[in-house]
Amino acid sequence: YTNWNKDPGLAWMFAEVRHGIKPEDVEQAFLNEVLKIQSELVSDVELNRAINQAEAGFVYQQDSVSNQAHRLGYYESIISHKFLDSYLQNIRRVSKDDVQRVAQKYLHADNRTVGYFIPK
Repeated sequence: YTNWNKDPGLAWMFAEVRHGIKPEDVEQAFLNEVLKIQSELVSDVELNRAINQAEAGFVYQQDSVSNQAHRLGYYESIISHKFLDSYLQNIRRVSKDDVQRVAQKYLHADNRTVGYFIPK
């Protein structure tokens, strides 16, 4: 999950852990995936799935006039309403090399904050 802000923001990774599973094990699984993305290119299938999910989310968020108005106002306030015109084109241009480069640049321990919410 990413925040769309004018200034650099956060990328979020989160999971709901089943009873009996240690949160530390889930965190390690996340870290293993990050290391894998940093050291190996994602597959065509993975990249296409991510692009398709991003496109579907973008399109489904336009399911009502009020959602469309909200998005126009939101993006105008943080960057420009014109961002919406190029969003799908930009998503479709993401390459496997882009994914690896960004993971190598930003997804490292110095940029990480980890928290666990464990209800009583």
